[in-house]
Amino acid sequence: MLSSFTGKNWQIQKNWSVNTDIRLSYLPGFKNVWVLPQVSLEYIHSKWKWQIGISKYNQAIRTLEFENFFGQRSTFFVLANETSIPVSTSLNTFSLAEFNFGNLMVLGEVYFRKTMGNLFLSRNIASLIDRNIQLSINDYTLFRGEGRYYGFDFGINYSKNNWYQSYQYSLSYSENRFEKLFNNQYFPSIEDSRHQAKIIQGYHYKNIYGQSALIYASGRPYTNVNQILESKEQINIADIETGEYQDRLPDYLRWDVAMGITFNIMKKWQSKFEISCFNVLNRKNVKYRQFYYQAVSYTHLRAHETVLDLVCRLLLETKKKL
Repeated sequence: MLSSFTGKNWQIQKNWSVNTDIRLSYLPGFKNVWVLPQVSLEYIHSKWKWQIGISKYNQAIRTLEFENFFGQRSTFFVLANETSIPVSTSLNTFSLAEFNFGNLMVLGEVYFRKTMGNLFLSRNIASLIDRNIQLSINDYTLFRGEGRYYGFDFGINYSKNNWYQSYQYSLSYSENRFEKLFNNQYFPSIEDSRHQAKIIQGYHYKNIYGQSALIYASGRPYTNVNQILESKEQINIADIETGEYQDRLPDYLRWDVAMGITFNIMKKWQSKFEISCFNVLNRKNVKYRQFYYQAVSYTHLRAHETVLDLVCRLLLETKKKL
């Protein structure tokens, strides 16, 4: 791929300006040219700044990671080809305002992003007892769809003498849809953490400093497979109403503290020694939940044995073999 960049700032009035950037990308193998513009309108007056803009991005290579039940990760690369150029495209729009008054800065931003070419990698059969089975590319399905993300960010930064403080809050919503999943309905993406907040405070005196950071985020969504199995004998994922089986993980909360000192070695190298404590409250935060099950033929059941009994028996037999 060959790429070139150019940009120009246009001063249209005393306080108004237009910023333009253009990226040209050329794929010799496909003889295809991408034109990716970015335009923003900016207003600056005294202590105020306001900006609105739109931009377009393309990707020719995507990286996906898949983690199985045993914590093993696999990395997949999705490349552009003659029928899929580019792999993904996104359109971003935003509007922000910034106010500076002495030691105080207030910032607010609203944004919307539309993405085409979202990828979701799923294994066709999930199992607890297949650790010795060699998987092939046919054991996975790569779904392609689109997404939309919109939200509002608000922040206050304040510093005086040796103290500095930062208060940040984000209200956002993100959702995806895939043509072959859930009847092509939008549903919350795994990145959909609606409320996020940060409180950062620090103090420095000469070459000594200390900092405290409190981070909060509302729980991310996941599909509760247990509920689906309770209500259906056979599962057709394309027919599931997504809203019926959506749950959320517990809220995320973490408090970190740090203290350090900076010093020079032989007046040539600047060094830092720091002691930090991660997750002071020792809170257990859930990253994600996975459900694994395997369809079993009833012809393998023994007399008076349920499916759960069979799975437990097979697991016990596997353990004995090991």
